[in-house]
Amino acid sequence: MTEDLWFSPKEIEFTLAQTIWLLRHYYTLLYGEWPKEPRESGYIENDIRVKPWKRRAYFEIPCEVCAELDMRMAALGEDESIIRALYVDGLTQEEVAKWHGLSQGAISRRKDRALEMMTGIDRQVRG
Repeated sequence: MTEDLWFSPKEIEFTLAQTIWLLRHYYTLLYGEWPKEPRESGYIENDIRVKPWKRRAYFEIPCEVCAELDMRMAALGEDESIIRALYVDGLTQEEVAKWHGLSQGAISRRKDRALEMMTGIDRQVRG
């Protein structure tokens, strides 16, 4: 779903697609780099840095986005481990279900609910 997507820092609004994309690039962001933009030819530019805004260091924006992801995941409680396992660590739903001792259906429901909370869909519907 998000393999062929790329978002610039200015585009980030924590939509569902952006949130999943950011989670899949969590370690890159944590390292202080913005994920590389894939080119149509499949070539990936190696030396792209986020341009600093208002005299900011290149690593500040990725680290701030990563910190925001951490805060949103921390608010999930027990479901944080499900989201981290599925999107950050790349485990399958079956592996996560076995790890938690739950059915794949339960993992799927908890994952969907957690993503709704992370993206604010839940707040928008109820608020």
